[in-house]
Amino acid sequence: MISLQRYLSRSASYSQLRSFTCSSVFTSKKNDVEEKDEKNESKDKVANKLNDLLQLMIQKEGDTKKDIQIPQAVKRKKVKPEKEKPLGEKLEVAAKDVASSLGGDVKKTESELLNILLRTSDPNTQTLKDILKGIKVEKSSEPPSRAKQVRDTLAKQATTNTDGPGLPKLKPELKKPKKKSAATVNILGAAPSTYFKDLQPAPAPCDLQTWRLCAARDLRLSVTHPPTNIYEQMIQWTDQGMLWHFPIDNEQGLDSEKQVSFEEHVFLESHLEGWCPERGPIRHFMELVCIGLSKNHWLTVEEKKEHIFWYRDYFVEKKDLISELGAGTVEIESGQQEITK
Repeated sequence: MISLQRYLSRSASYSQLRSFTCSSVFTSKKNDVEEKDEKNESKDKVANKLNDLLQLMIQKEGDTKKDIQIPQAVKRKKVKPEKEKPLGEKLEVAAKDVASSLGGDVKKTESELLNILLRTSDPNTQTLKDILKGIKVEKSSEPPSRAKQVRDTLAKQATTNTDGPGLPKLKPELKKPKKKSAATVNILGAAPSTYFKDLQPAPAPCDLQTWRLCAARDLRLSVTHPPTNIYEQMIQWTDQGMLWHFPIDNEQGLDSEKQVSFEEHVFLESHLEGWCPERGPIRHFMELVCIGLSKNHWLTVEEKKEHIFWYRDYFVEKKDLISELGAGTVEIESGQQEITK
């Protein structure tokens, strides 16, 4: 009995052990299969991701980007400041208005109004170049040297002896015949003709101004000696007005203008009172003329007044036409003096 129980217990334990080993082997195989499946799935996922990345790299950038409209700032136009017209253009426009209001030959009237402004202050003013043209520099003559005297003597002998030195002189009959000079005719020795009758001598000898100026210039040059050094030359040029006097004054030669105040150069509208209309194209034109003259520092006060009075006389001559067109009345008061052209 005891042996049977032992046998049964052993068989039962063996069966349990066998069943356990079988189950463990089965579970281990199952686990291996699951692990292989997971590895395969992970490999497939990795391959799919790599393929997706490669496709993204191959695709164009334009396909991947989305069109996003970004609001842009509105461009505002810069308002350019209007440039003021120069005084010359204003004068031309005003002259055209005056000429068109007067009628007749508009171009001629406009040119007459504008030509007076182009007149220079001093047409006889000489420039430095013109002064230097008349200066004659005399060179001091030195006595010729002994060698030069000998060369001059030999040259004279060579010119007198045409046969040449060392050559036998030609016979007079072999030389070239000399040209005979034509007979002289004394024109003044003949009797006077009768074409001009009742001829009387001039009461006084005629004054040859050019001859007299040339003689005075030659006399001055014969007395005047050239400067011996730079200091004498600077003194001479200063006396001739080619250099500034020391101390240097920018207003040299304008002694008469020193007595004139600055206001008379600038405020010239007072000369329009009494004859110029208070409004209209003529008044506008004359105001522009006064502005241009006030900015001109080359003209004196008297020359500026002459410009204004020239326009005054010009418009006074055409006062009938101006009053007929309704551009105003232009009259000279009794206290003002008319300047003729």
